[in-house]
Amino acid sequence: MVTESTTSPAHPAPTGGAGPDGLPRWSLHTVFPHLHAPQYTAARAAVLEDLQALRDTYRRHGVAPGSHQVVTDGFLAAFDTVVPQTNRLLDAHRTIAMYLSALLWADAGDEDARSEQASFRAATSEVFLLVEDLKAWVTRVDQEQLIDVSHVAAAHTHFLGRAADAARHRMPAAAEALHQGLREYTGAAWLGLYHELAADIGPYPVVAGAGHLDATTLHQDNIGRWHAAGPSLAAALNAIKGEELLISRLRGWRTPLDERADTEGVEIATLTAMFDAVRAVLPEVRTYLEAKARLLGHEASLPWWEIPAPLPGSDAVAWHDALALVQKAFGSHSSDLGSLPRHAVDRQWIDAQPRPAKRSRALCVMVADGEPRILLAYDGSYQSVLSLAHELGHAHHYGRLEGATWLQRDIPLAVSETASGFCEALVGEELLRTAPPAEHLARLDALLVRQCQNIVDALVWFTVEERIFSERAAAPLSEGRLCDLMIESQREVYGASVLPATLHPYWWAARADTLASAYSNWQYCFGTLLGTALHTATAGDQDERRHLLDEILSRSGTERLSHLMRSAGIDLADPAFWEGSLTLMRQHITEFVTAAGDVA
Repeated sequence: MVTESTTSPAHPAPTGGAGPDGLPRWSLHTVFPHLHAPQYTAARAAVLEDLQALRDTYRRHGVAPGSHQVVTDGFLAAFDTVVPQTNRLLDAHRTIAMYLSALLWADAGDEDARSEQASFRAATSEVFLLVEDLKAWVTRVDQEQLIDVSHVAAAHTHFLGRAADAARHRMPAAAEALHQGLREYTGAAWLGLYHELAADIGPYPVVAGAGHLDATTLHQDNIGRWHAAGPSLAAALNAIKGEELLISRLRGWRTPLDERADTEGVEIATLTAMFDAVRAVLPEVRTYLEAKARLLGHEASLPWWEIPAPLPGSDAVAWHDALALVQKAFGSHSSDLGSLPRHAVDRQWIDAQPRPAKRSRALCVMVADGEPRILLAYDGSYQSVLSLAHELGHAHHYGRLEGATWLQRDIPLAVSETASGFCEALVGEELLRTAPPAEHLARLDALLVRQCQNIVDALVWFTVEERIFSERAAAPLSEGRLCDLMIESQREVYGASVLPATLHPYWWAARADTLASAYSNWQYCFGTLLGTALHTATAGDQDERRHLLDEILSRSGTERLSHLMRSAGIDLADPAFWEGSLTLMRQHITEFVTAAGDVA
């Protein structure tokens, strides 16, 4: 099938179905037939009209920061009008914004979509500034009194609480408006620069199976490409980190980490307990990597590029087999989850076909209510199977939120990764349960590679970002200093299990899009460990497991995670919880090292 075209509005190309390789392509036709379709034009115009109408509503009712006031009948009527109207605009805006992003994720060369995305962003840049005004406005009254008299407020209790938290760290209205207006020229501009440069450089090369000289050449060539773009990326990263430090300080936060943790609804004590547990497992991780190095013909240390390399002889998993395996694993949890993989394929929600112009990283987005879309590049590896499970986990989470308002779906990233972590644990268990003896070690390795990526690498990123912020507070960092900090963090986490000369000094650039939003990596570790803990801790009681996961997912936009977990008897700040969440990884390491020794 050909990629959906936006160059000929009279003859739009079809989307969806399966390509010649049998891999599915998603269809966006249920959202809009194509970018130039009358339906899209009308929806875009409606968003702009609704935005103007919302401006007028806010102005008429005085929705803005100000002094305290009582909950009068007038305020109550205004609140019950303003919140639903805001939700409707945000939903409509989300559909167009995600549709345009989906076009570009599937085809980075779609210049029509790129131009329209820039135009739409500029035309609607005020949307989220209005949301900030709404947050400030609702904190001007006694919220408990408001909740008692308004069913709309009662349904948005969590939003009101988060608004109150944000109000304590809000700059003056003019400063917030200026910052929001400048974001298109700072943070968004930085991301635009990064993606343009990254598209030219290309993804990190797949070197598994390549001879040592070929692998070394590919690795060095990748470093050379990032080095050529290094000055531009370093300047941009310094700008964005300087901005984050400044805005965080002006909002009264001690550090950007404090701000991010509060936004995620996670206490610093929880992060400390989690990363302490991860550091405690590092000696065992290094033992695993050393055993893998020997299997791959090295003495005791792996080259950087072979950490994710599959073991020789790993079988390729055909797409239909992967789908069946994921479906069976999901079905062990519930029939609802078990029906999701086939439903997603039948509804043409999945784009699994690798293509040169396609974004390489896997993702899942909710384009509209009940309309998730999943992007991945399926290559038959066990990692691809796990990526499919991960992204379907996001789709399952979205399904639990169907019917919620936009303000009730403001889900912290840490929580959004929990369903994915749970689903990966389910599929990992099925991969091992169904492994032929000759494939067992390769499948164990695949699970450990994934755990290294989600858990161990998160510590690398957290460590380097802590150091970047610390030094950026005093002065801009040179390109060379950024490289030094990256190497130091990699070496500190992986130790002697990875050959020092093969570490990637420009990994801060190769994954700089994640650094462009303060502390946006630890959430993958959090979700993986929490999802795994939910799976393993209640594995003996399927009803309990299903209930607890569903409670977390369905209430994730209406209740703070720490409160929700405490009501289930789980204290996320307890080091023992995180130590227990790593039990499965430790078991996998022990099993792998033993089996690798038998092979040797």
